[in-house]
Amino acid sequence: MPLSISNVRELLRRADAGRWCVQTIDGSGEPCKWLPVVKYSARFNPTQHAIGLIDSGEWTCQYADGLRVARPKNLVGFMPVLEFDRPTVLSMIDQGLASQGVPSKVLRTFPFDDLLVLALESSSHWRQHAEAWVDSGYPPNDRIAALLPRNSRVREWAESRIDAILRGT
Repeated sequence: MPLSISNVRELLRRADAGRWCVQTIDGSGEPCKWLPVVKYSARFNPTQHAIGLIDSGEWTCQYADGLRVARPKNLVGFMPVLEFDRPTVLSMIDQGLASQGVPSKVLRTFPFDDLLVLALESSSHWRQHAEAWVDSGYPPNDRIAALLPRNSRVREWAESRIDAILRGT
């Protein structure tokens, strides 16, 4: 069963209060508590990136100034993780959650699908990285499939899906 946002909030309440940082949500000026989970630099850019969770239970990223976090659901700041392969990203986030005392099941709430869709709708740079994730085994959904209709993995997925539908007749 997927974790709800209220389940994530409850799990985050158990995290060590000393690990939280006070941040401002970009654009609103609203303060929030932010728990950094992963800090990394992209391969071709020395800028330090940080991904974490805010006290509402939503994933967000921190701006380079270290003072603000993006509004929840603003996933542009997440795109540099696509420069790493999926197993590396999964490991980075899982280890980051563990280091903050947050159960690894919170990784299930990371917005992977939304991030891939955003990247596939974006510049060719991010689109190439998102397509590489799909090529290496990231399971498509309907939105990803619509954006990559010629991708062999997507075609395999669509074929197996229709086979499953037809087996029910």
